[in-house]
Amino acid sequence: MAASLNILVVDDNPEILMMFKEFLSLDGHRVRTFEDGETALAGFREDRPDIVITDLGMPEISGWQVAETVRKESIEIPIIFITAVSNQVDPALVQRLHIAEVVRKPFKIGQIKDLIYSLT
Repeated sequence: MAASLNILVVDDNPEILMMFKEFLSLDGHRVRTFEDGETALAGFREDRPDIVITDLGMPEISGWQVAETVRKESIEIPIIFITAVSNQVDPALVQRLHIAEVVRKPFKIGQIKDLIYSLT
């Protein structure tokens, strides 16, 4: 198992946030969850995470905007996109923003755990 990580998760679905917090905390990680991009970015600036997991399709501030802001401040922090809508994914932008992985919903939490461990 990887060392304990500070993981920031942003998704406008509270059930998904609860799942991330519950299952990743069981592995000893500190998981901070946010329901919108604005508060997630404030949380990012307050306490820089080791990894960012963000939904793409959110109102007001999208996952793309979250990733762009994170990239302006750090190229090293891995970013994982989660999305239910495949047509939201722009491969050129994924590459430009150095997105570690795009995971399509529905997903299994084991898939996310394996991905986190492979990135750290």
